[in-house]
Amino acid sequence: MQKTDELRTIISFIQASQSGSFTQAAEVLGLTPAAVSKNVSTLEKSLGVRLFNRTTRSLSLTNEGKQFAEQAKIAVELLAQASENLRQANVAPQGKVKLSLPPSIGRLYVVPHLSELQQRYPQIQLELDFDNRVIDFVQEGFDLVIRGGNIQDSTLISRKIAIMRQSIVASPIYLQQKGTPHHPNALAQHHLIARRFSHGKLVPWYFRQADGSLAPLELSQPSLVMTDIEALADATLQGLGIAQLPNYLAHPLIAQGKLQPLLKDYHHSEPYELVLQYPHRALLAPRVKAVAEFLLEKLSQEYALIG
Repeated sequence: MQKTDELRTIISFIQASQSGSFTQAAEVLGLTPAAVSKNVSTLEKSLGVRLFNRTTRSLSLTNEGKQFAEQAKIAVELLAQASENLRQANVAPQGKVKLSLPPSIGRLYVVPHLSELQQRYPQIQLELDFDNRVIDFVQEGFDLVIRGGNIQDSTLISRKIAIMRQSIVASPIYLQQKGTPHHPNALAQHHLIARRFSHGKLVPWYFRQADGSLAPLELSQPSLVMTDIEALADATLQGLGIAQLPNYLAHPLIAQGKLQPLLKDYHHSEPYELVLQYPHRALLAPRVKAVAEFLLEKLSQEYALIG
């Protein structure tokens, strides 16, 4: 089979695997259902394996078909992107870029740079989704995502922006009213504001012990529990208690004198990454690459100042 014929059969197979039927694949490709079926049969014969289980009413991938579909789809996308990149080599990046990012990081560290981004790339339209949920790049049409934590998903490319840490803080008005704790044991006499993860557990606070070990603070009865980190910061500013805040929120407020760091010699902040992620692609569209590099540049500069 000629290479051009093989590519045609692979494209028919990929579309049929995504559509779930030869008829729908034919509509997308501008072919007849018979032509799509013939292309897939030709490919199966060439590969020596059955890619689909066929009945009169359904079409489903075999195990070999699933494996081949995943790899072939990436290869075809790379080929299409290579052609598009070559066509746009001398053209300014253009088109829509859809980005998901945590609300507080987006508001504080991305939105202030949007004017510069628009000036640098006037033909890029940016769509921002302020959320921290797990997303499906393919189904939801995202190009980039910014997330913090211990990133595990190996199906995505993760580029580190910064290492993030946390601080124990309180407002001056709270400390004037309740006193300043100088040892973790003193926190038992204070109002503590805790944060709850989406999976239900409280975010732990760790302190160094006299023997050098680390131990979590007992947070069984905090005065206030919140899931939203910005709301937690606002409550701390209002003098409602002592909280553990990420440095990207705490440090600007400390610099302004609105919050005061506490127990720095005892508190241990487990480092976690802030990363920019995108699907596992060897070639990024120029519009996506331009936004990705811009965000990496600006956010890395911002976090270098925070520490």
